[in-house]
Amino acid sequence: MTNGFMQWLNTVFTEEGYQHHPFDGLSEEERIIAKRIGKEYEKASIYKSYSKLYLQSMEGTENFYEMSINALSALIKIGDLGSEIMDVVLLCEKILDIFSEELEFENCSIMLVEDNKKHLRLIAGKGKGDKYEPVKKLKRGRTIKIGEGIAGKVAKTGEHIFIPDVSKDMRFKDMETDITVSSLLCIPVTSREDIIGVINFSHPILESFDKDTINLMLLLSNFVGQMITLTELNNKLAGWGETLKAEVDKKTSELKKMNRKIENSLKEKEALFREMHHRVKNNLQVIISLLEFQSEYIRDEGDKEIFNDSKRRIKAMAFIHEKLYHSKNFSNIDFNAYIYELAGYLFNSFGVDSDRIALDFNITCDFPLIDKAIYCGLIINELVANSLKYAFPHDRGGKISIALHKRGNNDFELIVGDNGVGIPDDIDFRHTGTLGLHLVTGLVENQLHGGVVLNREGGTEFKIRFKEK
Repeated sequence: MTNGFMQWLNTVFTEEGYQHHPFDGLSEEERIIAKRIGKEYEKASIYKSYSKLYLQSMEGTENFYEMSINALSALIKIGDLGSEIMDVVLLCEKILDIFSEELEFENCSIMLVEDNKKHLRLIAGKGKGDKYEPVKKLKRGRTIKIGEGIAGKVAKTGEHIFIPDVSKDMRFKDMETDITVSSLLCIPVTSREDIIGVINFSHPILESFDKDTINLMLLLSNFVGQMITLTELNNKLAGWGETLKAEVDKKTSELKKMNRKIENSLKEKEALFREMHHRVKNNLQVIISLLEFQSEYIRDEGDKEIFNDSKRRIKAMAFIHEKLYHSKNFSNIDFNAYIYELAGYLFNSFGVDSDRIALDFNITCDFPLIDKAIYCGLIINELVANSLKYAFPHDRGGKISIALHKRGNNDFELIVGDNGVGIPDDIDFRHTGTLGLHLVTGLVENQLHGGVVLNREGGTEFKIRFKEK
């Protein structure tokens, strides 16, 4: 290489890089080499530019990836607040705490739309580090009109506003602040299609929010809106629950008072019923005693028997009132015990030996018909008395049976019979000259509204059918 070529090299390669220079004074061969050197250097410059762009792209991708991870972490942490916090203000403060940990900003505040839909109210503010202490002194509750200012316009339009350099924005010329703000991002907080507030982010670095960052912030603000709405709904539900509980407690208290009154009233009525049945029983006993006293002056045996029959009928009614007086339940009666006691009384009244005439019971159902129990008692009294009088003459032995069954859902069947000599075929029990059987048919048809059938086979058996209602 000649000295001219070496001088050319020193001229084109400087500290600032490759500088184009004419090929004057170079041989043809040196010119070819110089051109090739120039082209190779241009290729190297292009490769260097591409490498720089690639590195910048990788760095941006890494930053976006890291920012996405932080945003996802913020989403998870905010979601965990839903089951813990019931107060909207406290929720917003906690959300800003999470933003402070996960996101790159210097100052942030949340403003929510008031119920009148005309103003935004400052709910919470957050700054990083002690030098941002003025943020902590923001007067909570400060309001601005919707449509005015940056936040007001965002709340009105639902579109975010990003100001990369607030120094070039006329709206910030006269604004006084103790905080260095170079760039500002204001994004809407939505729930479904409603705008419920805004979130303000500020940063001391110019153009600190790129497109990807803004999209992540919009995603976060949408989730914040859902959480705020959920908390408000929970508060309403809690309020409704408390109101409902108070109403239920009130109604329960009223019902308890009413129940106590009803219980007291029932106890009073129960006492009155017991007293009534007791007095009726005593009055019937007085009548029986009067009949017994009067019968002592009767000399005719037929007349005396009439008195005794009347006394037994009254006694049958008195037994019912005595059972009701001792009963714990006025809607039901132990019919089995009542019939057993009535039959025992009749056996004693006629002086019948139970070894000679047996008594068979077959009561297979409850008998809730208090109003019809007296009629059934009178019927059983007449039929058992007739059996004891006429069915077993000359000390003949035998059996008297009493049965009560329920047939279907609404029918009762009362059967009273004996295996004695029976009623002659030529006697119509509906038209006898005696009061007993006439009384039986009258009670069955007129009081029980039922029917009676006589079976003469193997003795005497009366089947009485009547309805429960």
